Amino acid sequence: MNTINRVYEHYNEALALFPENKIIGIFVSGSQNYGLADENSDVDTKLIITPSINDFVFNRSPVSSTHILKNNEHIEIKDVRLMFNCYKKQNINFIETLFTNYYILNPIYEDIFAPLMNNENIPRYDEEATLYCVKGMIETNYRQLAGTRTQRPEIVEKFGYNPKKLDNILRLAEFTQSYVNGKSYLDCICPSNPAYHKSIKREKIDNIKMVYDLAQEAQFSTNQLIDNYFASHKLIKNKEVEKLLDETQYKLIKKSLELEGVNFI
Repeated sequence: MNTINRVYEHYNEALALFPENKIIGIFVSGSQNYGLADENSDVDTKLIITPSINDFVFNRSPVSSTHILKNNEHIEIKDVRLMFNCYKKQNINFIETLFTNYYILNPIYEDIFAPLMNNENIPRYDEEATLYCVKGMIETNYRQLAGTRTQRPEIVEKFGYNPKKLDNILRLAEFTQSYVNGKSYLDCICPSNPAYHKSIKREKIDNIKMVYDLAQEAQFSTNQLIDNYFASHKLIKNKEVEKLLDETQYKLIKKSLELEGVNFI
């Protein structure tokens, strides 16, 4: 699987949906970023777009939607204002796109957006938010471990549980350990033993009790680690990062509106 070729396919699909001057860039989200992709892995992306002058004039809600390709891969579409809000909330699924090797930046906006890529200060903007995000994601994945009618029921029928949810829990637990130890963000999101995580996702564990024991232990140890970190660290938001994000968002929208013919005095 050539991931970057698939990203270009997504980008071309996006060009059929939006004018080129409204597209900031497209970024892979998911297993390719963690070194856990295999021949069965889909390529899913996040697309950042800018609002138009009409969006402001008519007070339209910022775009947040998902476009499904013919091969069932997904493009999650976000207005830049919503995307930057996700960065500030430290949502891991969005922060990781700033550290992916698989992305396309529109040359129109590249010089403005590029300083955010691989910027280690951004995932440390609000450590408290990051760790609460992890905690919540583990809880959500644990609730979904038994599967639901809408989330890949054929997988749950085959395994007796959702192996992807189990792997998410274990991977997030390892992320937390790396994060509180101050490792680089790539080291945080990339598990130390990819082969183990691939086996968790693809190979059935016949002992269901073992599945839940693994998940419960990962959840318990992570919650304890986070609580201890909160107790021993004074956590405050990084104002310099907040300024960088605000200024970058402003410049991106200003550039987009200028391309529409809006004059700024």
